[in-house]
Amino acid sequence: MAFDLSKITQSISIGAANAMKKTSELYEIGKINLSIQSEKREIKELEEKIGRIIYKSYKNKLKKDNLDKFSTDPGEKIIKLCRKIDKHLETIKALNEDIEKIKYSRSCNSCGVELPDGSLTCPYCKEYEED
Repeated sequence: MAFDLSKITQSISIGAANAMKKTSELYEIGKINLSIQSEKREIKELEEKIGRIIYKSYKNKLKKDNLDKFSTDPGEKIIKLCRKIDKHLETIKALNEDIEKIKYSRSCNSCGVELPDGSLTCPYCKEYEED
């Protein structure tokens, strides 16, 4: 029985390429997750600032015995902080979408080229892809 060394070599080469691609994907996902955590820390800090502003306002009204006039009207400082939170939330949403794109990308089993969404054949080697 003769072994086809070229097929074995090609198979090993494709396996190594796929392993490298997966490692790269995991690295990219890790970097994105770190960015998401950073955005969440920023949100927490902004929420804490909002809380301090509201509490200081409450304490100032209490000292003046005007608690009945205490308003929950956010004021310009709080509105600006809330808008910053909204921007961080939008960034987190975009980062999560990037992760989804990485997770669900497909590669050709024959040559390792990344396949466009919904393609049934590889644009490079024209090999038929099975899902």
